[in-house]
Parts: sequence; C-alpha cells; structure tokens
Amino acid sequence: MPDRSCTPIQLTILRQGDLNIVDLAELGSLIPRSETHVDDDFLREIADETAHLAAAARGGGTSTARALERVGGLVFSHLLTEPARARLREAAPADLYLRLDERLVHVPWELCHDGKDFLATKFRLGRQVITSKRIPARGPVREARERLRVLLVADPTETLPQAGEEAEQLCSLLDALPTVDVTLLGGKSVRRIALLAALQEHDIVHFAGHSRYDVENPVRSGWLLAEGMLTAADLSKLRPAPARDRGCACS
Repeated sequence: MPDRSCTPIQLTILRQGDLNIVDLAELGSLIPRSETHVDDDFLREIADETAHLAAAARGGGTSTARALERVGGLVFSHLLTEPARARLREAAPADLYLRLDERLVHVPWELCHDGKDFLATKFRLGRQVITSKRIPARGPVREARERLRVLLVADPTETLPQAGEEAEQLCSLLDALPTVDVTLLGGKSVRRIALLAALQEHDIVHFAGHSRYDVENPVRSGWLLAEGMLTAADLSKLRPAPARDRGCACS
C-alpha cells in the first residue's frame, strides 16, 4: 500500500508534435525534463489494444492479466523516458499525480508495467488534464450540512473486480465516521437516470470504473456504465453539483 508519509510525485506528460515531453517533479527547486519520440499511430494502437483486452475479459478470456502486463510494459518502455522509468522503478509507493496533455488522456497510463508492478497497483493515482479549452464556470455552491453524504460508485460495467473491493474498503472506513452517511452503488444495476439523481443528493462522489475521453468533443467524455455513457454534458447540468468529485477511473 502507498505510504501517505512519502513525498507525492507529479508526473507531467506533454505532447508537442510527435514528442512526449516528460517532467517528473518531487520536492526541490529543479524539475527534470526529458523527451521521447512517439507517433500518433502508436498511441492509437495502444489504446485500441487495451480496449480489445477489456472486451476479451468481458468475454471470459483467461490470459488477460499476462496480456495487460505485456501492453503495460510497452506503455512504460515506449511512452516514458528512461529518467522517468528509473525514478518510478526506485520510488517507494506513494501518491502519484498524472498531469496529462489533453491529447494523451486516451492512453492507459495506469497500466504502465515496470516488470514487477503496474502503476495502478504500486501508487495511489490521480489524474489531471492540461487543456487549452475553456473551463466552464462553477455552478451554485451546495449548502453545508451537518452530515456529509458520500456516494461510492463501483465497477458499473462489472469488468474491474478490484474497483468493487476498493469501494467496499472505503465504505467500511467511512461508515465508522459518526458524521458521514455513505451510499454504495455497484455493478450493472447502476443506471444513468438513477445515478444522476443520486449525484444530485450527495456532497462527495468517488467513482471507480472505466471512463472514456473524446478528444474531438470533450463534453461527450464520461463514465462508462453497463447501459452506455454518463457524459460530461450530463454531469454539467447538475444544479448544484456535488461539492467535490474524487475518483479512480481507468480508460
């Protein structure tokens, strides 16, 4: 498990032409920068292969774990630079923030495999998207309540068993807090309309499941449910929206 006392790591990956520009920042006045050549076709093929493996897993494939390690090894070796790879190998488990160029969001960075671990299993991961697009203004602020209402959404496609385990652990931890009310929604029973209604009634949301980013039309990006997509456009219409959105989403 990641140690919360360890210094958080920020991994920034920018895209300029056919170059991935990688910054790996921790404490200190210097941020190492390096770059590697990766063409757009390779990025697209990596994303397509990951989607193919996810479909195979839904169909009951038996060698998915090993196949994911192989694809994750390619993401690690071909899309990151050697200084970044060396630092991630030697780093102790900690918080790792992925700061991604909007043109790289579709890449399954969480599957990076260093020969021993996936990033997603070694580190506690978070994603931020670096975008030049206009960021919508915040809507009305939700009124403060005496009790905090937390919504956990776990594996709505039933393809990520670890996500369900994560949500159950969070549920147990939060249930022990006297001023927190927790609602857990999971599996294919999570429907878009019911989920939107639940989002309207909760202060904090934790989503553990698959997401998809649409580079051409970002408002069509969103969370994958068994019945389809809950899009950013759907979420933007919530009034008021949850005070905070936290989540672990795998592309």
